[in-house]
Amino acid sequence: MLTGGQVEVLVGNWPKETNMEEFRAEKLEEGETWAKAENYFMQILNPPTMLHRLKVWQWSSQWEEQVQIVTKFYSNTKGMFTYIM
Repeated sequence: MLTGGQVEVLVGNWPKETNMEEFRAEKLEEGETWAKAENYFMQILNPPTMLHRLKVWQWSSQWEEQVQIVTKFYSNTKGMFTYIM
């Protein structure tokens, strides 16, 4: 699982003007390797197995629900802090 800091680093390393189809089609020279951030995003673009594809789909389908849970928790915590102070 990635931490927030790791995601921030990946986003910060992502080229600003990136066409994902061009990125996917990019071929490396012999002996050349992707940087860590690029390698991670290549894995996301091309899940290696059906299990990985299902996990991405599962995460994607639960995203809105997870955002609502976190938002409610944040709101409740903020409300309690305001009440206590």
